[in-house]
Amino acid sequence: MVEKTRTKEIVFSVIILILLVLAIKGLTVIGQFLGYAAYLEAEGGVITEMELEVSFDVTHWSALYGTAWGVGWTQEWYFNLTGNTTLTETDNEKHLLFECFEPGIEHELYASMVPQEDIDFNSLQAATTAEFDTYMNVSSSSFYSATNTFTSTETFEVGGVQITAPATYTYVWNETNATTFVTGILKDRNGNLVVVTKVIDSPVESFTGERFNYQMLLPIKNSAWQDYYVWSDPTDECPAGNGTLPFQGYVYGNVTDTSGNPLGGVIIEVSGSTTYSDNTTGFYNLTASQGNHTIYAYKTGYEVYRSNVSITPGNGTEHNIVMVAVQPPYPPLTGIGPGIDEPGTSTQQGVDAEGTRTKTGEYDIPPVVQRPKKIEGTDYIVSISQINRKLRLGNFLQEKVTLYSFKERPANIYFTIKGNVSHLIKTDKDSMILAPRSDDYITLTIFGVGEPGIYNGSLEMSGDINVSIPITIEVLPKDKLPVQALLIDLELNKKKVYPGNTLKFKTDLRNLLTDVQYPVHLFYTIQDLEGKETIWSYETNVFLRTSFSLLKNARIPRKARTGDYILRVTANYLGLSAGTSAIFKVATPWYLISIIGPIRVWHGLIFIILVVLGILTYWYVKKKIEEKKKFHLKVELSELPKPGPRSIYVGKIAETDHKTYFNIEAFMTHTIDAGSTGGGKTISAQVIVEELLMKGVAVIVFDPTAQWTGMLRKCTDKTMFSLYPMFGLKPNDAKAFNGNIRQINNPREIIDIKKYVKPGEIQIFACHKLEPKEMDIFVANSIREVFRANFPESRTLKILLVYDEVHRLLPKFGGSGEGFLQIERGCREFRKWGIGMLLISQVLSDFVGTIKANINTEIQMRTRDEGDLERIRVKYGEDVLRSLVKATVGSGMVENPHYNRGKPYFVAFRPILHSVQRLSDEEIEKYN
Repeated sequence: MVEKTRTKEIVFSVIILILLVLAIKGLTVIGQFLGYAAYLEAEGGVITEMELEVSFDVTHWSALYGTAWGVGWTQEWYFNLTGNTTLTETDNEKHLLFECFEPGIEHELYASMVPQEDIDFNSLQAATTAEFDTYMNVSSSSFYSATNTFTSTETFEVGGVQITAPATYTYVWNETNATTFVTGILKDRNGNLVVVTKVIDSPVESFTGERFNYQMLLPIKNSAWQDYYVWSDPTDECPAGNGTLPFQGYVYGNVTDTSGNPLGGVIIEVSGSTTYSDNTTGFYNLTASQGNHTIYAYKTGYEVYRSNVSITPGNGTEHNIVMVAVQPPYPPLTGIGPGIDEPGTSTQQGVDAEGTRTKTGEYDIPPVVQRPKKIEGTDYIVSISQINRKLRLGNFLQEKVTLYSFKERPANIYFTIKGNVSHLIKTDKDSMILAPRSDDYITLTIFGVGEPGIYNGSLEMSGDINVSIPITIEVLPKDKLPVQALLIDLELNKKKVYPGNTLKFKTDLRNLLTDVQYPVHLFYTIQDLEGKETIWSYETNVFLRTSFSLLKNARIPRKARTGDYILRVTANYLGLSAGTSAIFKVATPWYLISIIGPIRVWHGLIFIILVVLGILTYWYVKKKIEEKKKFHLKVELSELPKPGPRSIYVGKIAETDHKTYFNIEAFMTHTIDAGSTGGGKTISAQVIVEELLMKGVAVIVFDPTAQWTGMLRKCTDKTMFSLYPMFGLKPNDAKAFNGNIRQINNPREIIDIKKYVKPGEIQIFACHKLEPKEMDIFVANSIREVFRANFPESRTLKILLVYDEVHRLLPKFGGSGEGFLQIERGCREFRKWGIGMLLISQVLSDFVGTIKANINTEIQMRTRDEGDLERIRVKYGEDVLRSLVKATVGSGMVENPHYNRGKPYFVAFRPILHSVQRLSDEEIEKYN
């Protein structure tokens, strides 16, 4: 009957709306934490493995890692460490030299917060994680606590004594669950905490991929900083010499940096044998067993060197080593060092390994990047003081100028290019805001255009930092360049990359000077086509002999704008410069394309999916609700009568909580209430009569069953009471109605209708002792008396005449037809006097002609009459027919041209307030 009640529709719509709003809000919030991380291309039919790694800011911990060797070195090692965020900064890489490591035993390194001499070494014992948590000032339940870090145990040989202590293991390159590098915690009897790690015999690939033989995890107090003293086992015995084993040879050579300058204090290791280079000359000599070996060189601040060497018994093999400086830490750290050194000359004095002679030499000092430190009277550093370059016509090069600020407030800096060199140079920014105690850089792209010649000018910095850097560019013609010393080629692995992904590329260098080897400085940038924005840069040094290939990955920032970009590489060598470039495209995956503001395509897709799911859920729930319903007719609540002084409450819209009303004046156009025996037709009619009585309407009932006599008694039936709560009624709402009963024994008895018309009272003519033919006569006479009464005209309902079991007046049920004719006459005329008729019958199909034409309200309760069912099917359709057949007792179909746009709807009539039991004949006689 009803598609959905209005309340449920509103509630359901509000829920859907809230879910959609929450979904959109959730997408916005989640978008701040989740989103596009990387793009992975996978081939169909192939299993693709993807490893995800998450890193935490670990300010409660720092680390030392590198190599440790016993080579007769007596220096004390001391470090000031701060809490690291990733533990991958090269500042923590330390290659340590000690006096000796006793052969044939396990070796350890110890780190303490106090000097070694303050540690009672002989009393060292296992510490507890709680003691370290207390020292670090963290809760034991914290993710970063020692309790959650040192979750294993390991046995350490401390001065010949084995101690089992809490321990943890650090990562090894491309290996899971490795136990190679272990860190344990100890304490002495004075409560001094000590961290211990094992030194492995031969370096292996560490967590960074470089070859180390120790890794030590160190706690930092209050996430701030900590002094650490690092020392070896003081009980190790240093032998006078191990002799020379048979089948041994030696390897020797010089260690230099990329500019060819000697480099001292470099650790050289071949097959477990180690030495270090001379402080002045950079010379080394190392005895090792015969065979083909890998040679390694280590020095703090330089990349680990590795190569191959062949050693023959009794012979020496010359092998020179070139060390490449690592990039400075980012952001700059203050510490020992004057900043960025200038090329020049210097005199250095030192001693040889045996300490027997002093050497003095003059040599070039290369431009080595060191940790910048604030110089007295200066609050900034600029990485270069001048730019002097040569390039061929049609070529380009790039120059990186870095500014380090030690100011305590942000510095605004503006850049301009002056002089006739300005048309050759593009800068990637016109200004910058340099944060306090930080650094940033500007990239100059210099093009070999115009006429060959020398161009001069300067890079002017103004604002809070005022610097002028002279620039001299010599553009050389192609045909006048005497020798092309370097060929450089750049190859991309793909021409399109997504933000947040990695661009892989290969740089091939080829030395065309077969008899000259030289260092090459490579500077890479990724810029937009206009050169106004640099999104990535990198620089490194290589020593070029014949050819060299460099594989590199460039991480494209997540916020990079889409479009074409240029990857440029500039090579500076032998006072010359060469460069090449490649164009690629930064594209946005289709699902990350912005629709409106921060809303992406994938947001829209999820929204559409949620909407579709909401619609499907709505449709599914609606379908299930409809399947459970007995009534499937649509009800327009706005088109039903409203509560008011001239309307009566009769019940609820079937299967809803909506109350329904009838207009009182609608009964002036008469009503038929039909249904099978037991279907509730009399109850529904009595509900209407009860309500009209309470509105002051006079009711006269012609009762052939005496069932209406119960109107004069209040309800006491428990079954009826059980229905009261569903309609907002209480048992004390039950009541009897004022009125009278008159027993009719003579069908020809003439009654004075006016005498029985009393507003708000019911007059019941009990006709249960009359035969159908006699009932026909009495009904006909009653209607004639109404006509004779000559009632005044009225626009409101004054009197309701109720004829129960009116089908008995039909000839097929024993009636003569006279009563039907009079009822037909009354249907035509009674309205003008404010008189309505309520006809109650088992069938409707027999009410034809004028009677049906003058009755506006039809109430059809459950029926089994085939004639009525067929009429309903033809007139209203199969859905109404099925609903009527399944209707429960007390529910019926209502049709009125002025209700629900003339469409039928179902009403569940409320329970009656008067007694369901009729009065006995003896009680009826007393009323007579």
